[in-house]
Amino acid sequence: ENVGFIFQQYYLLPNMSVDKNVKMGADLANNKDYKNVIRAVGLGEKLHKYPSELSGGEQQRVSIARALAFRSNRLFLLGIHCNYLFVSSVVPLFQYIVGLFSRNIWECFLIK
Repeated sequence: ENVGFIFQQYYLLPNMSVDKNVKMGADLANNKDYKNVIRAVGLGEKLHKYPSELSGGEQQRVSIARALAFRSNRLFLLGIHCNYLFVSSVVPLFQYIVGLFSRNIWECFLIK
């Protein structure tokens, strides 16, 4: 089974752009439309930015996009905090995730 993880630490590769960090997870699942996930988390305009050029909330969304692009059927949120996410970015992000769950594509486990 495929399992996606979102950790409290983002674990982004500093020498890779947003596009490449997310593509890394997508490649493991042969997901060619991973850029839709990047857009869904509100980072479509930041594809070529590096982690050092992003805010904490944007880095967190890259980490979330990478896990979503992996196309697992179970998602574990491990100690994740939304402190760095603004309401304007959280709402579309969670609407996207809830849409996956409502179509019975995913199961989600929150571990604090």
